[in-house]
Amino acid sequence: LKPSIAFIMLGTNDVGLLSGSVFQNNLLRIITLCIERGVIPVLTTLPTRRGYEQDVIEFNLIIRDISDTYGLPLIDYGGAVRGLPNGGLDIDGVHPNLPPLGVRGAADFRAENLPYWYVMRNLTLLYTLDVLWREVIQRS
Repeated sequence: LKPSIAFIMLGTNDVGLLSGSVFQNNLLRIITLCIERGVIPVLTTLPTRRGYEQDVIEFNLIIRDISDTYGLPLIDYGGAVRGLPNGGLDIDGVHPNLPPLGVRGAADFRAENLPYWYVMRNLTLLYTLDVLWREVIQRS
């Protein structure tokens, strides 16, 4: 495969396992590999995770700083799902929730599906892909 864009959502499960510096080094390594291969890395902020709120804030600051420093596209995914019922989380408070049709409904962008994490993730990724396609890829 020869992708031109890599959407990077890294760290949601790492907040309880890694220090901020280890997370930062891992993310920088992934970004470096993408850039070396001619792939545009697109970073995404993390959604809140119960019990790890401060860690998520720290990781999101790292993500934003790297995005600013390297001039990389950034999706504020954490912000996009913050207003969803239960923050877009399933009843366990950890895993993303799915629309009523499960994964088959994860790309159904009708209004009744927008309160679900997977639907919002896919919608924000498609919006970003559209912008990158129009503003970067078509112009090169």
